[in-house]
Amino acid sequence: MTTRFPTISSKTSTRILLPIWPTEVSYASPTLTSAPTTPDDLPNSTRHRRTNRSSSMHGCNTDTDSFEEEDLCAGGPSLCLPPCYNVYLPPSHPLHTKLYCSTTYQDIITELGRENGVVISDVSFVQRKSLYSTDSDSPSPLTGLLTVHRDDPKERGWADFARKIWRSLKGCPELDLGLDRGRISVEIVDERFDWEYPSVFPCQATDDILPMWEDVCARSLDKINDLSGIKAIGCHRIGNEPKAESCSPHILVSVSWECNRNWDDVRDTIIDVLTWFGLQSVGVIIRKDLPVPGHGRLEPTAGTLQVEGCTSTARIGDSIGLHGSSDYCYGTLGGFLELKDPRSGQWSEHGITCFHCVVPSRVDSKSSQSKRRCLSPGQSNDGDSWRLEVDSPTSRDVQQGINELSKQIAQLKAHSYDPNLESGSDADFRICEALSRQIRTLGKMRAEMTDYFENRQNLLGTVFAAPEFRHNVPARNGLGTAMDWALIQPSLGRACGEKDFISRSKILGDECLDFIPRHRNIDRGTRLDKIGRATGETWGLYNGLRTARITRCQNDDDRVETVTMEHTVVYNREGRERSYAKGDDGALVFSYQGLVVGMLVGGESNGDIAYFSHIQEILHGIKEVTGVEAVRLK
Repeated sequence: MTTRFPTISSKTSTRILLPIWPTEVSYASPTLTSAPTTPDDLPNSTRHRRTNRSSSMHGCNTDTDSFEEEDLCAGGPSLCLPPCYNVYLPPSHPLHTKLYCSTTYQDIITELGRENGVVISDVSFVQRKSLYSTDSDSPSPLTGLLTVHRDDPKERGWADFARKIWRSLKGCPELDLGLDRGRISVEIVDERFDWEYPSVFPCQATDDILPMWEDVCARSLDKINDLSGIKAIGCHRIGNEPKAESCSPHILVSVSWECNRNWDDVRDTIIDVLTWFGLQSVGVIIRKDLPVPGHGRLEPTAGTLQVEGCTSTARIGDSIGLHGSSDYCYGTLGGFLELKDPRSGQWSEHGITCFHCVVPSRVDSKSSQSKRRCLSPGQSNDGDSWRLEVDSPTSRDVQQGINELSKQIAQLKAHSYDPNLESGSDADFRICEALSRQIRTLGKMRAEMTDYFENRQNLLGTVFAAPEFRHNVPARNGLGTAMDWALIQPSLGRACGEKDFISRSKILGDECLDFIPRHRNIDRGTRLDKIGRATGETWGLYNGLRTARITRCQNDDDRVETVTMEHTVVYNREGRERSYAKGDDGALVFSYQGLVVGMLVGGESNGDIAYFSHIQEILHGIKEVTGVEAVRLK
């Protein structure tokens, strides 16, 4: 095998990932080769490494006064853990006028920048909040946020400059009076930090790692001494360019945001594995997952449930969850299947989603015998306390829709007035009448949704069948794929939609959906769509390489750790809108040609990678569990 060494320029190579994810905790570039300084020198080959977004050997350089410095960010005391979002001071805050209606303090900072040779493009005063914060309402120190460009990420000096600004602001008594316990911080960021993210693409046929990826993955899993905190290990082309051809293959390790271990050991172990396989052209990135659920930025982007969605006909793409549950544990009603009974020859309708979206933790922790009793196909509800009732749309969605209508009504009432007042003009009366009509219309919609909810009309049915075990085990490497599906038997009064994919998808037109044939491969780079509750209809590219996914669950008194290999879709989106979120689990994945290829079973909460089980493996499991003769799409 020929080893390819990317080159490095006098400053930084495009093969060094920059800008970076703010969730990055450890990084190693592909092997870089610098040009010899003299004719007698040999090229110097090395990997560029970062720890917690810092190229310094000392990590983020935390000093005794809690000022820190990374490649694209610096400041203190005690920087907010990225990724962050800004909260601006309300008009009632004692410092609002001083900071937002005057440039006095911005001018002080800008002048300090000129004195120290630092070009500042923007200064703002905000409260910085971390997406990892468990209490979004907790007070945060006022932060002077400076935007400064850094040419060489290995340069240092921003932390010292931040100290000077901090001391200057602390010396302003009028600022101190309006601060929470006198707390103020200074943060300097490059304009690319937390705004420009790397792009993720499928690997290409020319990548050396392509034919040996699953062997590399299996050896990495074997050599990593401790898998705790690791959620997934995959391989993609990742870089800062808009085209895959300009990006390098990287092994991407997703880890839990709650796990604070030193990840450099895992990174270096994977580098040793890559070296063993002769894959110097492959880098390593370890990043934390975002917490779910989180703040408003992490809420579903598909919109609030409307009254039109409160019908007796179930709809694909709607939320689905345990009956009566109002928390964030929900998924997507993926579609409708018809099962043929081998004895009667009759076809019966069922909805399909992920098992983990509809099973409560109290059942999940029971023994497999209890699961069999709960989920045996065709079992009567009579006397069966473990039969699971399922809502679609979920109680949470319906209640949220009712609350949104109540909010709109309250806002309209706040702008209306008594039409009998003599002081109003004809135009005022017409406006008042229009507002009254809107209030009556919204009130009627709210009453309709409330009646729908109180009469349990969102109850879809019961879990009819699901696999006893959550994964199967093929021969290769002993790594299976998740068997995380559940069939829902509709209750009386609920029906499955007709041609729901065609009516709800923007790309299918009049195409009829069908399952991808058993022996037909999904081509790497194929466009794949899904209609999920959390993010709506989005599309990505099939990666072609499966991702190792590590799941952990409680089985009786033991915590079981399982590794499965999952197909992946990668999303590159403009801005920071996510194309996948946890509520999308259960959505069917289909191609532009109308072929269903799988069902989403999970993904990264960053929103750029989703995992799915192949539809033929799901169909095999359905036939095995239920004993039916055939399965088709409705």
